[in-house]
Amino acid sequence: MRRIKGLLIDLDGVLVKGKAMKPFPDAADFVALLRDEHIPFRIVTNNSTKTPEGIVRRLQENGIPILSQEIVSPLSICPQVLQERGVETLFVMGSDGLKEYLAANGFLVKTEATVDAVLVAQDRTLSFQETKIAITAIKSHGAALFAMNDNRVILDDDGMVFPGAGAICRMLIYAADYEGHYVHFGKMGERYNQTVFEEFHQDKATLAIISDDLYTDITGFQEEGLMGIFITSGKYGVDDISTGMKPDAIFDSLSEVAVFLINR
Repeated sequence: MRRIKGLLIDLDGVLVKGKAMKPFPDAADFVALLRDEHIPFRIVTNNSTKTPEGIVRRLQENGIPILSQEIVSPLSICPQVLQERGVETLFVMGSDGLKEYLAANGFLVKTEATVDAVLVAQDRTLSFQETKIAITAIKSHGAALFAMNDNRVILDDDGMVFPGAGAICRMLIYAADYEGHYVHFGKMGERYNQTVFEEFHQDKATLAIISDDLYTDITGFQEEGLMGIFITSGKYGVDDISTGMKPDAIFDSLSEVAVFLINR
């Protein structure tokens, strides 16, 4: 078996659950174990509703002592890439917090279709009007398409799922006859992955990802050479493992993952 020298840990569905980011009962102990065993880790999240500082603050309030440098977030990557692409005006399908964050970083966030780009993020209040504006911006005004992440679905507090940014982008591409692929700032995005791997000084083969996301995280990072540890505490279960998916390990809780790591 491979020796694990570093961990990438998903946030939602692994350490915490729900909009309130309520920790799983064993989350704090798991993080403490990693520190005791000197196993380096990074929290890799696609969360687009909170800044890295906001996530750290909420985790600390909920009893999980995480440092800001231990989190990799799309929000820390997005502004620089948009600026490099010459984007000045945006139509944002996302939270008010995200819009305020982008405005604070120098972008003009508009509510009409005459923009340089459409940015798709988690949007729990997505409306018919927003969808019309986004499609019109792309189809009629040549707006570029960006996304905060490539998530298919997001698990809501009521146990139901709703479309993630990746699913919404695919709808916009089809509706607007958008040519080319959209750029996203989340996990498996070029800049995001570059940022993550620069944090570690080990070969990718010595790293593992712990996640509840079979598609973006487990399969995606396995293709990068990492070990994929699937945890069933989030939006997907064992029954969702489709043909061709082969997690290297499957557990129901972080406590089980802890035993696995100690015994390796």
